[in-house]
Amino acid sequence: MSISDQNPEPAAPKKRGPHGSTTELVTRELRQLIQSGHYSPGEHLLQSDIAEQMDISRIPVREALMILTTDGVVAHKPNQGYFVPKITAMEMHQIYVMRYLLESELLNNVRWPTEDELAEIHAIQSRLEAAIEKMDFDAIMLENRAFHFAIFSLCDFGLIQREIKRLWDRSDGYRRSLLNTSPILKQVIEEHGNIIEALENQDSAALIEQMATHHKSGRIQLEKLIENSR
Repeated sequence: MSISDQNPEPAAPKKRGPHGSTTELVTRELRQLIQSGHYSPGEHLLQSDIAEQMDISRIPVREALMILTTDGVVAHKPNQGYFVPKITAMEMHQIYVMRYLLESELLNNVRWPTEDELAEIHAIQSRLEAAIEKMDFDAIMLENRAFHFAIFSLCDFGLIQREIKRLWDRSDGYRRSLLNTSPILKQVIEEHGNIIEALENQDSAALIEQMATHHKSGRIQLEKLIENSR
């Protein structure tokens, strides 16, 4: 699939603004495009095409691709260039094993949310349900991630949170494909509801159990998706 197929061209980032340099803005934009499924796994990321579509020079594009390669979001092949990495079922399994270990450590050390924090988690869930009703997949991805990281933020282990984010980033393109199916979306809402109930009841064992169930179902479905696409 070419960059422009079925999707609008990437917006041109401002040369410099309050949120950082051109390289930082391009990195953020490319990361979001990969996570949203604009670029498919295995797709060749041509620096010249990206630079032209964003109306910038190739230098910040190259720098952004190097940063994303370090993060594991982009893969570099010598003498070929940059690609959106394909993930095998075994690699996805390993990503989820690492996520499970790190996320479990956070959940074992979370504090219980305040009334305002719990209200925000409910609000995220409501926005997710509204996005599902509209089948707005960009919003679904955004609110699903916001739900989980709102819970992760209840623990002060910032280093672990950043590593979890990196693992999420690596598999978001595949998770987007998985969330395109209605039965999965219904299951996500039900499992999120169980997680919220555990938070409301301040039941640590139930929180860990419900998150583990949610985590396992996502892993199994993603591994099946990858196997079936081979």
